[in-house]
Amino acid sequence: MDKQLLISTGVVKNASGSAYVELGNMKIMCSVQGPRDSFRSVDSQDKGALYCDFKYAPFAQKDVYQPNLLNRETKSMSLLLEKILSTSVDLEAFPKAVVELYIMVLEVDGDPLGLSLMCASLALTDAGLNLFGLLGCCCVSVMENNQMIVNPTSDELEKAKCYTQLAILNSTKVGVDGGVDFLLLGGDLFNDNKPTPSTLDKTTSLLNKYCLGSGDINFTHHPTEKSPLVVLFRCSIAFTARPVNYEDENLNIALPVFVIHGNHDDPTHEGPESKAHSALDILSSSRLVNYFACVPDVQNIEITPILLSKGSTRLALYGMGYVPDERLSRMFEKKQVTFFEPPNSDDWFHLFLIHQNLESRGSQRTFRLDLLPKFLDFVIWGHEHECKIDPTFNAQNRFYTMQPGSSCVTSLIEAESIPKHVALLEITGTDFHVTPIPIQNMRPFIFQTCSLSDFPHLDAASPTVAEAIEKTLDQQIESILSRLPPSDKLPLVRLSVDITGFPSISPPLFGAKYVGRIANPNSLLYPRRKRALTLGAGGGEGEGEEEGMGMDESLSSSAQFEMMVGFIETFLKEQGGLKILNAMHMRDTCLFLWAERVIA
Repeated sequence: MDKQLLISTGVVKNASGSAYVELGNMKIMCSVQGPRDSFRSVDSQDKGALYCDFKYAPFAQKDVYQPNLLNRETKSMSLLLEKILSTSVDLEAFPKAVVELYIMVLEVDGDPLGLSLMCASLALTDAGLNLFGLLGCCCVSVMENNQMIVNPTSDELEKAKCYTQLAILNSTKVGVDGGVDFLLLGGDLFNDNKPTPSTLDKTTSLLNKYCLGSGDINFTHHPTEKSPLVVLFRCSIAFTARPVNYEDENLNIALPVFVIHGNHDDPTHEGPESKAHSALDILSSSRLVNYFACVPDVQNIEITPILLSKGSTRLALYGMGYVPDERLSRMFEKKQVTFFEPPNSDDWFHLFLIHQNLESRGSQRTFRLDLLPKFLDFVIWGHEHECKIDPTFNAQNRFYTMQPGSSCVTSLIEAESIPKHVALLEITGTDFHVTPIPIQNMRPFIFQTCSLSDFPHLDAASPTVAEAIEKTLDQQIESILSRLPPSDKLPLVRLSVDITGFPSISPPLFGAKYVGRIANPNSLLYPRRKRALTLGAGGGEGEGEEEGMGMDESLSSSAQFEMMVGFIETFLKEQGGLKILNAMHMRDTCLFLWAERVIA
């Protein structure tokens, strides 16, 4: 018999959150109080606690008033619900605080556990708590004739041979709690190749917290002579090969991490005779990550796979850390890059992790997909900030590509305002499935553009135009802030303003009034102008690209480099262009000087 499901939230006005669920003759209500300061002892100082009080109403059982008989099981049910629900609530968001759940079964007809979990999950959501996912639950019974009944009644349970509870949690706590085999990072773990001590301390603390433990490693590594999966212990005398961290008998690794470097944390030289080092080498030497895919020979790149297997599934994991795009493209075109395939290559799933420019940026040469070998099955593209988590099929090379994007906002550009995700990649044989997982607790970021010429009341010739511009832009900012959802983190806001034909604006002076309201007051405003380009013989002047007013300090080092090169190229074009050197040589020289400036 079909049972009607009725769900309602916000039914108890004085509670932090509440829900009522009715399925057939089963009726359950749940209310939430908190989070609030704890009057009880909290086990952990780093996260809060969740307590549950499960009870039956005195009249809950059909035709029988037996409150004592029903409530004998309430203590065990309360503890069971606490244990299950604690895994779905982000308790780290309110350390040393408690959330209290009160579940009342108003009418019982079957096993109330599944419906209680669903009701509690809805009430926690109504309270505004951050959940890793909503719990969907049901009870399934098997009858004498092997018929299966979902959410059986009390009478049906008495006749059943057996029954079980099923619960599904769409978990976003990726890693150990998500049961993944390993974590794969596609470069730029650090935004600087010389991170601050506090950044290194926080990074190592997180890796210790989530990666160390007594968990089982359920996949097998098949070492080869040229396997890149050898962690090198760097010292002043020589390189000494050591096992990967999860095979080190002195360590307990629950979640292996494999990482390549990007263009921000790439290896650099500290002196003319020193070896190139990355901040990732520190994590590698401390045995917290497996850093691979470094390119020691820029004249001849050999890319060998890490060979892993689990059951009948075989994974060939290729990786290549960042190499300047122009150089890498030339090496591919000159056949100076070699990929090695494993024996019986068709039986392996070939995954390639790369960190390069994919989209065109002015005159910069970028890396092309068609240069990659066609035996690859899946390419994970690092470096690009925009999140394009859904895989796309490349018809020319017959493989799929995925662009996870940056895991947090690192540049105040429009592409960063798209919701961030990580991906759960499941591989079975030569098939795969990708589950996008939203990143929780992100700092809000809003990007908006406007043009002063779109406001009719602004007159560039007016003596009070500066005050009028400031008032107009203030209205734009206030409109943005009013649309932001409540958050415990100050938002990032970027207003890109076309000021062509109007006087200049000082972003730091304008943003000073928003200190304490947004996270980036100095870079809140990004004024830009359209520059006129001469079209040459037979042409007049037309509008060209937009250019910013000076170097944008909020941009990453590589983005600032591209902006600097753009300024130089524009100036040289206006002077008649280069006569002896070509643009590529000029860029290489700029890159060398920029690297010296960054190291200094």
